[in-house]
Amino acid sequence: MSPEALAALGFVTGLVAGWVNVVAGGGTLLSLPVLALSGLPPMAANATSRLGVLSQSLSATVVWHRKGAIPWKLALRLLPVSLVATLAGAEAAALMQTELAGRVLAIIFAALALLTAADAFGLIAPPAASDSDSSSRPATYAVFGVIGLYGGAIQAGVGLLYGYTAYRLGALTPAQANALKSLLTLVFSVGALTVFVARGLVDFGVGLPLALGSLVGGHLGATYANRLPVRAFKLAIALAAAVTALRFAHLI
Repeated sequence: MSPEALAALGFVTGLVAGWVNVVAGGGTLLSLPVLALSGLPPMAANATSRLGVLSQSLSATVVWHRKGAIPWKLALRLLPVSLVATLAGAEAAALMQTELAGRVLAIIFAALALLTAADAFGLIAPPAASDSDSSSRPATYAVFGVIGLYGGAIQAGVGLLYGYTAYRLGALTPAQANALKSLLTLVFSVGALTVFVARGLVDFGVGLPLALGSLVGGHLGATYANRLPVRAFKLAIALAAAVTALRFAHLI
């Protein structure tokens, strides 16, 4: 594929993924499969997809900050442990052999495909806010550390994990939980990209158009989200995740 075709593919993929992230969440489950199918090795696709995640989370964080929704006191407590865990996860992923990386990603995307399909058909109950504020408990830092470790290594689906956990902390409104998720995702995206760029795993030829498309798609999604069926998006995400699992398992 020519550099121009890859750039165009990156922009269109980012456009769709940015839209999907606003409408239904899980845009990375669409962008990473396209990058993988374009010929990038598993970990290079994983690393390059972070440019789109970075642009989306930056835009979202700015919006949440302007709305005063970010719980800064809690965020500043969670950011250090999340960032350290993210750097460790990204470093571990960068050192992973290509064949092993493909197997790990195949298993993860197969699981995410099943979970997303179940969510589309209402088989997974939405998270309920906790009756008490547990944000200061040691277990909370441990959970966010584990999510950061996973996010640094893989990314796909981490926004859902952050959002669910943040809402379960208690004393947070849904808007605050989403705002916290966006801020943490922004910070760990910067950390993971630092590692992946240093390791030479990021393809900027497709990654920068992906980031630009993600910005545009996110804006369009916020504008027209209520006009499109969320279930259709979630089923499309599940299908893309299933195809990616098969690709990484070398079955297609």
